[in-house]
Amino acid sequence: MRWSHSFELAVDGLFYMTLNQEKDSFSVESLARIQNVSQTYLAKVLQQLAKTGILRSMRGLHGGFSLARKPDEITLFDIACAIEGDIPPYECDSEARGCGAGGTCLIVRTLRRAQEKMHDELRRISLADLARDFKGCGSAAWLLQAAAGGEQNYAGNPTGPEVAEVPRPAAGALE
Repeated sequence: MRWSHSFELAVDGLFYMTLNQEKDSFSVESLARIQNVSQTYLAKVLQQLAKTGILRSMRGLHGGFSLARKPDEITLFDIACAIEGDIPPYECDSEARGCGAGGTCLIVRTLRRAQEKMHDELRRISLADLARDFKGCGSAAWLLQAAAGGEQNYAGNPTGPEVAEVPRPAAGALE
């Protein structure tokens, strides 16, 4: 199973906001620069998070986004549902094959149990939990640098208007 790029950007952006709660709001421009991604693409992700009540969107000269709830009230499950929706990882096409097992199918039941266990784990982990466990995580050093005020992108390069596109970190880079 692979999470979408949008989910990764959402988690990373929300995590960055959690580490910098003293700020009133975060512009799409600064978040996109830190994450080394297109502003247009990230804006769509952030709007989806705002639409589902995870972020608050503020218009105007000093507008941007801020967490709509406390970090301990936002779980990875909330973020996954906001970005990925509630799509089962396995959909059986039993009708096309002429199978009558339906809900009694061993494969369907097994994969549904696995999905529930994953959902339970995602419900258990909040942004506050991630921030608490983050101390010294070298694989996400760009976040530490950005949180300390020296904004860098995923490649560890100082950000600015002429930042070149660089490869994204591998999935699970926040581990």
